[in-house]
Amino acid sequence: MILIVGDSFAENFNQSNESWTFLLSAHTDLTNLARAGCGEYKILKQLQSVDLNKFDKVIISHTSFTRFHVEHNPFYSNGKYSHCDLIYEDVLNKPDSKVKEHLLFLFEQLVDIDYQKFVYDSVCKEIKQILANKVCVHLNFFDKNIILQKNFDNILELHKIRKKYPGHVNHMNQQGNVMVYEKIFKLI
Repeated sequence: MILIVGDSFAENFNQSNESWTFLLSAHTDLTNLARAGCGEYKILKQLQSVDLNKFDKVIISHTSFTRFHVEHNPFYSNGKYSHCDLIYEDVLNKPDSKVKEHLLFLFEQLVDIDYQKFVYDSVCKEIKQILANKVCVHLNFFDKNIILQKNFDNILELHKIRKKYPGHVNHMNQQGNVMVYEKIFKLI
């Protein structure tokens, strides 16, 4: 049995048969806890929410260290995205509003990127510790991440696929999802 945790790159929220997670589920039993907008701390919480002894392998879709943890997303008062953490690129793409203006000020003037990296690294160390005896595949869909490379083995760098094959299922088109599935399937 495989456990999948992570962000929108692993969530199959529209139950698309094009998703790499759907393709993988055709060949193995899996539980997918991934949710859009999850920062690394929420990914850790996904891992802590289950009995890891029930799973043979774990696939983690890590997020960017620039994702800023929030309890409630100010752009969504309820629904699926209300607990999404914030990332600068998403805020930039929102319609102009006072909320957007304040969050841009936060990201551009107040957020300390070294602190963000420290917190991210600390969470990665905790993830590594609780998965010490598990077979894990670590996915990175963002630009190369030195913190992930420092903490984990078995990392699939998938940012080039994401950029070359953009789409609406896990941020990729069908060809990108198939390529991700094939890379993961070889490792499990």
